[in-house]
Amino acid sequence: MFAYNYSCYYFTEWVQYGQLTYSQFAVVAFLNGITILPAIILNGLILVSIWRTPALHTPAMALVFNLAISDFFVGFLAQPVMMAWFAVELKATEMQSTYCYMSITMIVSSTFFSCSSFFVVTAIAVDRFLALYYHLRYPTIMTMRKAVAVSLVTWFASLFVIALRLTVGTKYRAVFSVFNSSLVATCELVVLFSYFKIYRILRKHQKQIHSANIGLELTLASPDSTEESISQTSLTQPQKSIRQYRKSIISSFYIYFAFILCYFPAICVLIYYSATDDHRVSAYFTKIAFCILVINSAINPGIYCWKMRELRNAVRQTLIRLRGITGLKTQRKFFPKRAVKAAWTMS
Repeated sequence: MFAYNYSCYYFTEWVQYGQLTYSQFAVVAFLNGITILPAIILNGLILVSIWRTPALHTPAMALVFNLAISDFFVGFLAQPVMMAWFAVELKATEMQSTYCYMSITMIVSSTFFSCSSFFVVTAIAVDRFLALYYHLRYPTIMTMRKAVAVSLVTWFASLFVIALRLTVGTKYRAVFSVFNSSLVATCELVVLFSYFKIYRILRKHQKQIHSANIGLELTLASPDSTEESISQTSLTQPQKSIRQYRKSIISSFYIYFAFILCYFPAICVLIYYSATDDHRVSAYFTKIAFCILVINSAINPGIYCWKMRELRNAVRQTLIRLRGITGLKTQRKFFPKRAVKAAWTMS
């Protein structure tokens, strides 16, 4: 432990008991370095593709757009600030005031964008539940205006969490820890409830499809079957839109799974710190956990392009436009032009 006399919230104890070594700095710098550019470039492509494709201007895609904004600024702002914070910590005794300012900037930026992502992921799960549960009423329940309003609420809620962290969290850590834990638990319960109900509804539809197929086979096999009876039996089968919803739900679940995978270490470390107030262990592992957390911003665009065909095609068209703008010519077309269909909607 070395002398650090500058008072800076709980960062004073962190740097006294858990200052980074040069080898640890190399690890966290590597974890951040390999994801900064992918997070900026890939999320930038997603944002441009959604913005320039009118067919993707749907409520569900508005939420994805909001998540991509958060992920873009994680790579553009939060990660560089985090890297600067790690670098300044190596010389914290010589740059005490600078270290304090960088610590506050880091905690504000990382908390703001991580909270926003958390709230948006929760909103996406609820949106998919509403789309499946209300079926025909969904277009009137969830409009573009409401989706934009929900997106704005996530940003203001993130600002509220930051304000609490810098005021209540510095003086009454236990109170803020209880609030933070309750908020995380509430959002997790909402997400789990939404996906559980979605699973139940999909199971019900699957049974209905199975029963309808059996009925159709019996009708076709009957010697008394007529063209009218076959037509009536065929009409009882669910529409193809259920399959489209199923694909969109799987996509949203992959986003949620990647989110939990990257955020889980940070949640565990924060719970441990709140319970034990162990500055030495918490300081080391919090920095590693934050580096794992921001990797999620580089993973999400890959999930979008992998699981969402409409968005993948839009990104292809964006790359074609960029190729034309930059003057790059090729002998053949890498990306065939396709009409981009409406994403995550039911006709």
